[in-house]
Amino acid sequence: MSPPEKAQKKYCLNCFRIMEAEQMLCENCKYLQPNKYNPTYIRPPYRIQQYILGRVLGHGGFAITYLAYDRSLGTRVAIKEYFPAEFANRAPDGEHVIPYEGERETLFQLGKDKFIAEARLLATLRNPNIIRIRQFIENANTAYFIMEYLEGNTLKEYIMKKGGQLSWEETKALLLPILGALEEVHSKQCYHRDIKPENIYISQNKTPILLDFGAARQHMSGATTNLLAFVTPGFAPAEQYSANGIQGPWTDIYSLAATMYYALMGETPPVPQDRAMGECELIRPSEKGIEIPPREEEWLLKGLEVKWSSRPETVSQWRMMLERNFTQTVELKAEELQKEMGMAFLRSAILPRLTLRLLTPEHEQEVHEAAKFIGLNTEQVNELIEQALLMTGSDRRAVIKTEPAPLHKLPDPPTASESSRERIIQERMEATQNQSQGNSQNARRSFVQAEDSNALAPRIRNSLGMEFVLVKPFLLNKAGKAEFVSFNLGTEHRPYNIQLTRPYYLQTTQITQGQWRVVMGNNPAEFQGDDWQPVEQISWDETASFTQRLNMLNEGFYRLPTEAEWFFACSGEHIDDRYSFGNDEGRLQDFAWYDANAQGRPHAVGLKRPNRFGLYDMHGNVWEWIADRFGAFPIGDFENPKGPDRGNSRVMRGGSWNLGANYCTVKSRNYESANYKASNLGVRLLLEPK
Repeated sequence: MSPPEKAQKKYCLNCFRIMEAEQMLCENCKYLQPNKYNPTYIRPPYRIQQYILGRVLGHGGFAITYLAYDRSLGTRVAIKEYFPAEFANRAPDGEHVIPYEGERETLFQLGKDKFIAEARLLATLRNPNIIRIRQFIENANTAYFIMEYLEGNTLKEYIMKKGGQLSWEETKALLLPILGALEEVHSKQCYHRDIKPENIYISQNKTPILLDFGAARQHMSGATTNLLAFVTPGFAPAEQYSANGIQGPWTDIYSLAATMYYALMGETPPVPQDRAMGECELIRPSEKGIEIPPREEEWLLKGLEVKWSSRPETVSQWRMMLERNFTQTVELKAEELQKEMGMAFLRSAILPRLTLRLLTPEHEQEVHEAAKFIGLNTEQVNELIEQALLMTGSDRRAVIKTEPAPLHKLPDPPTASESSRERIIQERMEATQNQSQGNSQNARRSFVQAEDSNALAPRIRNSLGMEFVLVKPFLLNKAGKAEFVSFNLGTEHRPYNIQLTRPYYLQTTQITQGQWRVVMGNNPAEFQGDDWQPVEQISWDETASFTQRLNMLNEGFYRLPTEAEWFFACSGEHIDDRYSFGNDEGRLQDFAWYDANAQGRPHAVGLKRPNRFGLYDMHGNVWEWIADRFGAFPIGDFENPKGPDRGNSRVMRGGSWNLGANYCTVKSRNYESANYKASNLGVRLLLEPK
């Protein structure tokens, strides 16, 4: 894979006819050969196996596409080279790609893996409206895949040649076939995320071809310093502008609808944020005098709804809206959504309360309270409860109430046996039974001052069975005035002095696999078999989606804790010690699962001793994602800090089951890109008092 030997002949970089070495204008295709070359690109002549590289066809943020010649078949092809300009540069030899040092080298490799994943995805797709891949090659410290070369123009070029606008009939004829292509892509649980006129090619026989699935760009957008560098204004929906946006088939529906709007109107739709703020409105094509049937105009505008939840959920639903009467379709969709909402409520609010095969009167009342926030009436809720009881074989039964144990009292360390675990679960359930009443109302309180924190419930249990304890980062003096606790999150030589002035609720355990499945509908964990084990193999981006879905229940505002909030909750009264219980490493086995006792895997939450606040597994088991971006701590005094404003990676805290005691301390700190996943990495949530 090295440049051909110098000769008196050369290939034309466009048609690949052989021409004299000193000749500049190709007599066959009239292409003027360049006499200067951009050092970013591979300088011709260059050969990759049987392929001779020619001119550059395009250059994006993560790849360069070249025209090339297949000497074996005698045909032209397109070759896409992985080249992320933000993370790498071209070597002086003009061939190799060299990543920058440090974190960007890790991001370069991560993107390369996703680039390879894109090639594998394309190789499995058979739709005629999706670009076909011939071969995949790794060379020169980067990767290439070889695609068919299409004669024609991009849709943007095609529209410009047509005078800047297309009729509605021609727009439909050109772009409706893309619906079938998207259905196949979505069936693979993948999304394009960058549909726009430049990424749709119109062949000479007017066949639309969907280009550039951009897997590297998609998966690294969470790790980049500039999220907006990875969206195309006018064609990207609102959820792509936020790291917490919920993306799915509806994301591609918006972008395709925006592309059709552009073809019809000759202009891009306004960005969704401006529409949401009321700063501008989406102009209907008919208002511009464009001929389009009213029903089909409604169909197009439905795909351009600002809220993702207002758009069709799948391409097939959107297609049916066009093929059937629009009003009937909307009514049918409303019925379907009502059923889906009921089943989602059953999974999220009822089933978690039946883990012990009984439904107490208190839990049943909580279910009815939670149902008020999504519009389910009493009759519907009762039907769902009966359905859940039948599904799980559970009974209605009252539980004998007991007084809750003081949070500062530590129970004897339990064993990891099944009977012990069931005993612990039963005791914790009974201990918090009285406290759970009215917790939904407490979670929705308006924000309280430090002096008024005594009005907050000490413990909250939400509709999914997730428990949260109140953390108050201050003490009350004899006069009843709050005295804030100060602590140094940095080092002795670089003090990062913190004061937290607001109370908060922190989840008593890491999020479990059962809780994740109820909200997200899947279980990504590597170590499965027990719903009480912490969910792992989840990225920071996925935890943001989990939190956003949880917030849709309107039970309170959930988020990830900041580093300062996590640190204080972990250390408790032992601010200056290595562990939440002091400095005696020998006691760690009572509080944490780590390499000395974990036996090569994570364990069910809540089996070790909690810290002073009643928080379990703050040391070990799995690392926990933190809200903050990673960066060096500043020097000075700070109040309620939220970490750096910029940065490619997110912080992890607490250590894990496969690491030693030195990595499970209060100050143990790690970081990874926001799309990183591992079997020793999970999360716990914070609930803000309201």
